[in-house]
Amino acid sequence: MDHRHADAGGLHRRQYHGLYLVNSILLRPLPYADPGGLYWVTERTGGGGIEGGVGADYYSLRKMRQLFAEVGAYDTLTLNWSGVEKPEQLDAAQVTPSFFGVLGVRPRIGRYLVEGEEDRDPLAVLSYSFWRNRLGSDPAIVGKTITLDGTAHNVIGVMPQGFDYPHGTQVWRPLPMRESTELPHAATRRMRRVYMIARISPAIPAEALDGELENVTRSIRAEYPKELALTIS
Repeated sequence: MDHRHADAGGLHRRQYHGLYLVNSILLRPLPYADPGGLYWVTERTGGGGIEGGVGADYYSLRKMRQLFAEVGAYDTLTLNWSGVEKPEQLDAAQVTPSFFGVLGVRPRIGRYLVEGEEDRDPLAVLSYSFWRNRLGSDPAIVGKTITLDGTAHNVIGVMPQGFDYPHGTQVWRPLPMRESTELPHAATRRMRRVYMIARISPAIPAEALDGELENVTRSIRAEYPKELALTIS
């Protein structure tokens, strides 16, 4: 994974025995619905902190509706596009279907990902700038294909101008991750690292956030075998 997502340095952190919420104030100038309710979710595992989280915990956190309205996960990568005239490298992100819903932004054209599309034919959602500058603002782009890393991807949508998360992303495609391959936690199962974003439930008053986060952290810790237990700090 690269590090094109916004820098959380200097932001207010709430730390509770391994789980952090980082308020997303750097997203507030961008066109996201109710950005004050958006947070990065990071974890402390093993011997120290990691930037991001664990794929298995994404599925666990999504079920904790007492705290989170929705949780999304993603990673970042570079893809080779066949290009119109010559090949190019594109900054890209692989995202869960919930990713766009957390940010609360609808596509300009077409749609974004839905649950269950992780294993379907390769799909792509395009950034506005890529669609405009590389594909000539083709109004009929949905349903056409672009070739990424030698594989044809069906274009299903174009995001609106100004949508830029992770920063600089030109193409989003499904994150190849399923709950059945991540849970339950096991010492013999490789953990997939991801970045996570979350929208806090509007039913949670600010003064109750700390306590709810502690409860969620205890629940996550209880899911780990002893040899994988989250470090208490």
